[in-house]
Amino acid sequence: MAEPLPTGSADLTRRGFLNVAAIAAAGAASTAGGFMLRGVRGGATEATAEAPSSQSLHGAKLGIQRVVWSVETDEPLVALTFDDGPDPDLTPQILDILDRYDLQATFFVMGFNAERHRDLVTAAHSRGHEIGNHTWMHDDLTAQETDEAHESIALGDDAVLSAIGARPRYFRPPQGKVSNAALRYAGEHHNDVVLWSLSRGVRDVGRPQEVADHVLGKIGPGEILLLHDGVGREDLRGRSAEPGPRRARRDVEVRALPAIIERTLDRGLRPVRLSELLAAERQTR
Repeated sequence: MAEPLPTGSADLTRRGFLNVAAIAAAGAASTAGGFMLRGVRGGATEATAEAPSSQSLHGAKLGIQRVVWSVETDEPLVALTFDDGPDPDLTPQILDILDRYDLQATFFVMGFNAERHRDLVTAAHSRGHEIGNHTWMHDDLTAQETDEAHESIALGDDAVLSAIGARPRYFRPPQGKVSNAALRYAGEHHNDVVLWSLSRGVRDVGRPQEVADHVLGKIGPGEILLLHDGVGREDLRGRSAEPGPRRARRDVEVRALPAIIERTLDRGLRPVRLSELLAAERQTR
């Protein structure tokens, strides 16, 4: 079993994210992969590990890429992202909602779903939404050997390429679990690794108002919001007669989405694609 990245005393996992301070302290685990690692905006700990413009790792040249939770920006922007799709029930609803408000988002698709529902990937892309990679089958990369992890990410890349004619620029590891193997692959393929700074928050199925209230209680410029248009591994072998609890959670998120969008806009914030938020990053160096 592959070793996950080390953890340390400055634990950011309470927000569901990678412990960037521990990675920076690990040295080789971070800089050997050619990554610029950034802390959570407003978090208790922030650390940076930066490599030269390229490094040699077992003969491979790796460019500097980023692991991003949120963005320091002076612009009133938040990134709207969706994981685990596409799904024939959830994704069309979300696309219609986004059309209603003339908004574009970033969809991190599972390769298995993207292959089964290629028309939904192409539909999202044709409407101006970004498509990112979420592995082939929502795999726990920290539980895989290096070759297995690389294959999982590569198959996800291939599924996106097949659907839209281009490889994804962004990669999001399922459950935010990142291994050294995943970082190495991302470095070799010039992918930014994108996590999140805000999610639905409500642990059980909840109600749309609860989810919207949680998001709106925390959202601000530079946040990366994680929502879902799929159910991960819950129904990879086909839709069951009785929807599972995860699907019920996803249905609540979709029902909460209009209120999240409207109240975000009312605050003067605009949900955008990930690339637009990253382009608005405040230059601090």
